[in-house]
Amino acid sequence: AALEHSARAPGSRVRAFALAEDGPPVALLDETSPALPRRSRTRDRHVDRFVAEHRARLLERYTPLIDAGLRRSEIADAVDRVGRLDPVAGADDIELIIVSDLRESSALGRWNRRATLPTTRQVLRRTSVRRLFEPASLVGIRVFVLHALLPGRRLDSSAAHEARLRERWESLFQRAGAADVIFG
Repeated sequence: AALEHSARAPGSRVRAFALAEDGPPVALLDETSPALPRRSRTRDRHVDRFVAEHRARLLERYTPLIDAGLRRSEIADAVDRVGRLDPVAGADDIELIIVSDLRESSALGRWNRRATLPTTRQVLRRTSVRRLFEPASLVGIRVFVLHALLPGRRLDSSAAHEARLRERWESLFQRAGAADVIFG
């Protein structure tokens, strides 16, 4: 959906990142969509081609990272770093789309089991100490979280646990000043 939106909005840019085992999030794509043809039939073919080419490129680059698995899952740190990147010059709207199982496993806690999920207050305090999701760090950015279970992962979860996970993340995004937070 992000690629199609970018292809239909000349000058749009998609920057895709992946969480890697060591170091900062790995940048996988930084493309500007070319100008749209004027004729609608040509325009639709352009969009289809753009989406197909870039989707294949992303899948090719993401698959080894997904297959490798991670011992730690420092999602909050990665999202905070990506959110603080310098915006693309002249960008009017910035949308941060996160595809994740939302299971933080770091110094912030282990969020994969009901018994180890910290309270919202603990999460806010721990991220504040680490200077993550500081006020105004996501101002004007619309956040979309696509809750996805990675292949081969089984989770100890329930609907109530999922609701508590979303509550923790939403509180972080709101504290950072996100314009909108949508879970899907």
